[in-house]
Amino acid sequence: MSHPSLPALNASKAFDAIRSGEEASIEPAIVQRQSPDWEPKIELEDLVAELIQLHSEYGLLANSAFESRACVMLHSNLALTAEAAADPGFWRWISLGPLLPVIELRHDLLRPEHVGLGSPWDALMSRLWFRADLSVDPDNDHPYALSELGDLDFWRSHVLRADYSACRQLLRALVRFQFQTESNGRPRIKPSGSSDLGMRALAKRIKLRHAVVAFELLNEEDCRLELENLSEDLI
Repeated sequence: MSHPSLPALNASKAFDAIRSGEEASIEPAIVQRQSPDWEPKIELEDLVAELIQLHSEYGLLANSAFESRACVMLHSNLALTAEAAADPGFWRWISLGPLLPVIELRHDLLRPEHVGLGSPWDALMSRLWFRADLSVDPDNDHPYALSELGDLDFWRSHVLRADYSACRQLLRALVRFQFQTESNGRPRIKPSGSSDLGMRALAKRIKLRHAVVAFELLNEEDCRLELENLSEDLI
């Protein structure tokens, strides 16, 4: 039972070589776990080709639109085991190795955090995969409908970096609350640079409320009611 994993030191050396235009050694360790071997649904070369084609449709001027579709493509085709997804070394390996061409297209200037040498929410591949994994709804006719909603700031600042996002029913309720069907994808609560206004204020209130309310024990509808109450003066 295994998946590839690249140690941080090896990844750092490989990144330096890539940035210097030299040939990089991306030889992963093989992590053994008591779970099925990881095997993607399609060849990684084919996944790279599909992501590059997708990027060509949007380009650097539409990163939000690209990521909304790329997260679905990545999640549905990687078919990760829980152990691989939780291993930072796996994301370092796949970012510096097979999927590097996509990351280089997405970022004008490649930085260590983009390839897993930093927060997982700054690394493109782990960020996209967890965006889809946290919001996928298997009971929906379109399981990834929620994954495709929202802009970069919403997902990076108010979902992935927030502890409350681990509660999937709360996360799904938040996405449905903020991006209602009748709004055609427009946010219900406007973004704001102030922590006392807009979506930043709601995120802060959810965090405080999470300290005293076990959202994990609520269903999605109850979570939605909590969000309505918390946001009453923000809409």
